Amino acid sequence: MRKCHSETHLKLEYNFSPQFFSPIRHLKFDICLKFRFNELIMRFESFWEISQMTEKNFTYSSTTGEISVTVQPYFLQSHSLPEKSQFMWSYHIQIENLGDSPYQLLNRFWHITDGNGQTKEVSGEGVIGEQPILNPGELFEYTSGTPLHTPSGFMHGHYEMESSEGTIIRVEIPAFSLDSPFANSSIH
Repeated sequence: MRKCHSETHLKLEYNFSPQFFSPIRHLKFDICLKFRFNELIMRFESFWEISQMTEKNFTYSSTTGEISVTVQPYFLQSHSLPEKSQFMWSYHIQIENLGDSPYQLLNRFWHITDGNGQTKEVSGEGVIGEQPILNPGELFEYTSGTPLHTPSGFMHGHYEMESSEGTIIRVEIPAFSLDSPFANSSIH
């Protein structure tokens, strides 16, 4: 499989509506596009959905010591099937080092609670396959997602991060609401 090189620039033009995507593809880059095309569509759909949900777009923030965490959740209607009790959210997280020393994110721990009060715990190394090092003043961002079987819920958790001196700290991820237009009322 050929790799897409960062120095290769390819302009994609889209005829866009919520139901229709039509990329203009170049044969030289076909392998790269086949590998990334579904990801591009999902991102493009999500951006469209996000722009439609600005009235319910809440930001949640917390700071633990020298590390700040900001979360923005988004309901993904096009990836949800309410008639089958399948609801999908994405959440965008920014982690910022406000201190004078580097920190590395080692592990994540989540508590995901649905509208019926059932909680699922999820843990693992790093985030999205990475264990980023944040130097002083640096920001790390990522987007992930979670499904629920109810139209609302909430999440909270923490990261384990290690300072350059080897000290492990627990960085709180603020509790945030997972609301959809199918919920009777918002949890937050």
